[in-house]
Amino acid sequence: MVRHRRRVLTAAAVVVGLSTVPGVAAHAAPRTPQPDADCSLNLVDALTRLPDDETTLVCVDQGGGSYRWVTYDSPYPMSDRWFSYGPELRLRGQGLRNPEMMSGRWTGYPQDPDGRCGAEQIEVLRAGEVGPAQTVTGRPGEPTEITVSPTMYSIELTGHCLWQQAG
Repeated sequence: MVRHRRRVLTAAAVVVGLSTVPGVAAHAAPRTPQPDADCSLNLVDALTRLPDDETTLVCVDQGGGSYRWVTYDSPYPMSDRWFSYGPELRLRGQGLRNPEMMSGRWTGYPQDPDGRCGAEQIEVLRAGEVGPAQTVTGRPGEPTEITVSPTMYSIELTGHCLWQQAG
């Protein structure tokens, strides 16, 4: 009986210990955002889009240490924080009406120790003409910096990454 209790207490201590490690706790939330699913503190106020390419979600602080993905209620989502998680996150730039990502310096922060952030940007050259895709791929586990052009037509963000506009 004493031996059994000791094992239970040891197992409980390991579970409590692991839940306080930021890297482990961050992975407890689902990797694919879904409405009403958990998200993590570092993603609060970040937007993301579901694979249907229509539904936009925002990570909201529910209070009491609870963070949830909820449907973002705007026909024209725009943010200085975007979360990419697997399928490409396609966003419109200032080269189109109703941009979703503004020009300037952006940094992609991998959410996994060996994660890689990437971006493929297309700019408007002149009316009715776009240029070739400009691709940036970061190193594993390191932030990736990009400069979004004021004439960006579209961008595809890749990787399990939090993208944040500088300044």
